[in-house]
Amino acid sequence: DLIGKIREGAVNIDALNPGYVGKLGAGRINMPSALADIKPPDIVITSPPNNSVGFNTDAIIQATITDRDSGVDEATIGLEIDGTAHTGFDYNDGFLTYAVALAIGAHQVIVRADDYVGNEGGGIANFRIMQKSFDAGLHMFSLPYTYNPGQFPTPSNLFGLDITEVGMARWWPGEGNEYKYHVYPDSYASFNPPDAQGGDPIVASPPAGLAYFLRLSRDAILEEPGIALDGLVTSYEIDLTYGTSPPRGWNMIGCPFSSVLDWGSVRFRTDGETQSLYEAVEEGVTNGILWEFKSTGSTGYYDFPDNPFTAGVEPFKGYWLHVWKDTTLVIFGPQITGMAVKPEPAAGPISADDGWQMQLVASAGGHSDPANYIGASSRATPGYDPGLDIVEPPALDASMECYQPRGDWEQYSARYARDIRPTAAGPQTWDIEVSCELSNVPVRLSWPRLNATVPPEVKLMLHDLDSGQQLFMRTTAGYSFTSPEGGGVRHLEIVAYDDSLTSLALTGVSAQGIPGSGGVVITYNLSKPAAVSTEICNISGVVIKRLADRNSSGSQIEMVPWDGRSDRGTKVPGGRYLARITAKAADGQTVQAIRPFMILP
Repeated sequence: DLIGKIREGAVNIDALNPGYVGKLGAGRINMPSALADIKPPDIVITSPPNNSVGFNTDAIIQATITDRDSGVDEATIGLEIDGTAHTGFDYNDGFLTYAVALAIGAHQVIVRADDYVGNEGGGIANFRIMQKSFDAGLHMFSLPYTYNPGQFPTPSNLFGLDITEVGMARWWPGEGNEYKYHVYPDSYASFNPPDAQGGDPIVASPPAGLAYFLRLSRDAILEEPGIALDGLVTSYEIDLTYGTSPPRGWNMIGCPFSSVLDWGSVRFRTDGETQSLYEAVEEGVTNGILWEFKSTGSTGYYDFPDNPFTAGVEPFKGYWLHVWKDTTLVIFGPQITGMAVKPEPAAGPISADDGWQMQLVASAGGHSDPANYIGASSRATPGYDPGLDIVEPPALDASMECYQPRGDWEQYSARYARDIRPTAAGPQTWDIEVSCELSNVPVRLSWPRLNATVPPEVKLMLHDLDSGQQLFMRTTAGYSFTSPEGGGVRHLEIVAYDDSLTSLALTGVSAQGIPGSGGVVITYNLSKPAAVSTEICNISGVVIKRLADRNSSGSQIEMVPWDGRSDRGTKVPGGRYLARITAKAADGQTVQAIRPFMILP
């Protein structure tokens, strides 16, 4: 018993730490643990992280100092930056915080502390501070800073460019019109917009948490970094709006902290209830997808991660986030750990044993839209499925768009980038629209890696609803057409069916002459997609006319007209003739039907 030994004089009390003796006497230290303590305090420098790169010279040093046995002796805490001791730091309940101005370049931070039995602990972090640079071109970006009143920069001042060399736009979801972009110098596109002011601001410390589209005419450096929120707040809230007019629910957000954050750790507060990301997705608050803009110079395209729960939120990047109702997003700072939610099975990408997924890429005139998917899963329903079906974000440059219009899903009606259907024996049909504003340019829809991502028993057929053309998608890499003058929308559909469960059958075959015209209409129905050839023969079986081959999507009545002329272009005389229809499926199954008919003189 240490206290007993102290009283008996067996321990020199002058050699002991006075704070330690006081805590022993007060019962604040567990005696057996303290006497066996040989471990130094655990010191972790959380900001700036080791081997990190920062872009703000006004740095916030943060560290956690813990010792579960004998406790941290606060009198021994020391802070060293680049070899120089610093005082005046704040230490409270295991957290050290210190604000300091640093120069551009490499830096080292060391934090030291002893416990009450003299074990010495230390933590070290090496990091660099650089000027943040942006390439010329189009970007979706954000600032992890706020500014003092009256000191919010203009876009040109922020990058040290002439006003003609920089443009900035922001989507405001509260706008009552379909076009919700505001372009600077509109106040809603500024770094202190009206919706971030007043009694109910969208964010508390703008522009942190907001995102913008930025266009630079040349490479630029961030000239006016603001006040970093790291160390000032442990979490940051962004109000997300569903809005009143379509397209509804889209919000541009940014990372409010200067470190990469775990998207899986965020929370949503809706109608007074706080939910994890997974819970918010399952309850239909959001689909949880962070859409990122990939710049290709003067233009770019959108993309999203396979699994939203494993995504990161990076400073200086902007993101699209969709919600189905008004809610508040809570993002935790880098000093908060252990908040991430593990992905649930329903939230992950489609696996090979669960179903399939196929990518569609639309391109024209240097523009591209590659983030489009159709597929099937045992987890899917015919309607909207949280975590599986993904809404397409608004276009900034509408020169090229590909999407799946779903106007029959009531509250969830929208344009979709991914629509996953249930696995079923019957055919599944996806409506696809390809919009191109460019005049008279080749437009191509391709499906890379189809054979690698779709099981061989699943057959796919593309049908151009505007031209009537059809093709089997496994036998070609893409489909091309020319955009009309002034641009327009091409309407397509894709039919998928399980070939292993369906036999090819040709039914409902008939050939009816059209009185007074000398022509005939041949009709038939196929059980599944197939290539179809039609021949007109005389009563002896000699072919007198071969009609154009066509691809049938199956499960619908097909009609083939014949004008009553032979291959030589002459009108055939009245009498009895034969219509011979031959269908061949992609798996080689072939069926044929012959029907007699009369041509009236």
